Amino acid sequence: MRSSGNVRGLPRHIATSESDDLSSEARIAFIDAIKTWDPRKGDLWPYASMRVKGSMQDYLRKRGNDPIAGI
Repeated sequence: MRSSGNVRGLPRHIATSESDDLSSEARIAFIDAIKTWDPRKGDLWPYASMRVKGSMQDYLRKRGNDPIAGI
């Protein structure tokens, strides 16, 4: 499986097997952040980066509870 995006800092088993899924999660979260961002409450990037990071963490947390995830 090819690695896409920046996977530095991730454990090797995640970087090689989950990078495409994590990249998709990040893109979806970023688009959602743009849709829900209120410019009156501050800059976009701090809000979006928090949403993207949280989305990726949620994905990994859910995959950790999945008995098939390790296969």
